[in-house]
Amino acid sequence: MRDDSGCIVQHFVSLVDVSKHKQAQAHAKMLIDEPNRDSPPAVVCRPKERTHHRLIEAEIVDPTRIPPAKREIVFRRLYRVHQQIFAGVPIESFITYLVRPDAIRTRIQIYRNETGGVVGYCAVHLFERELDGRTVGVIRAEAGLLPGYRGTSATLWFGGSEALRYKGLHPLRMTVLFATPVHPSSYHMLSKYLWRSYPYPGRKIPAWVQRLLEMLANSSGSAPADPADPHRSSHDRTRQR
Repeated sequence: MRDDSGCIVQHFVSLVDVSKHKQAQAHAKMLIDEPNRDSPPAVVCRPKERTHHRLIEAEIVDPTRIPPAKREIVFRRLYRVHQQIFAGVPIESFITYLVRPDAIRTRIQIYRNETGGVVGYCAVHLFERELDGRTVGVIRAEAGLLPGYRGTSATLWFGGSEALRYKGLHPLRMTVLFATPVHPSSYHMLSKYLWRSYPYPGRKIPAWVQRLLEMLANSSGSAPADPADPHRSSHDRTRQR
């Protein structure tokens, strides 16, 4: 403000905290500027000689905060990792698995090695569904980690932290993990750490669980591999046996 003679007698200052915005920009830039390899070196695993490498960085990304033009570049790099582990899923379907518009929250943890190359990912989605007049929290996940970087339970810890976060916000709400494990070892790991899993050998499926499974399967778009066995979906398959 100035007086009649034009001298400044008072001024106002407005400050805006843009640190989060700058951090999001820096994360997106780092994902785009990482070393781009058309054919990243595969990790060779022999039956009696297995090489293990260290995960140097595990970064959590909100895909909705990545600009659309850069998002596709990031997902294509994740898809290159996916292709070395799984088969049967085109890139268009892979991207839809990572970005679920009906999810209330999605976070992707991206794993890097010593040289900054992407060697794995874990995407966790949170949904809310209605069953018998009550809201059910539903967790879904897609994950892939190159063989030489496994053994740290990184994806399990990340998925568990996202589940605990949701459970802390809704302590009385039933929360379930709806998964379609591709490899038997993944199913074994989940059934080992979860309180109760279905289907499970020798365990009868309650009627309400059956309704929940059918509802989640229908809403996920996963087609059954065999109409006589609706609990097995036709999804991708692993390249390792």
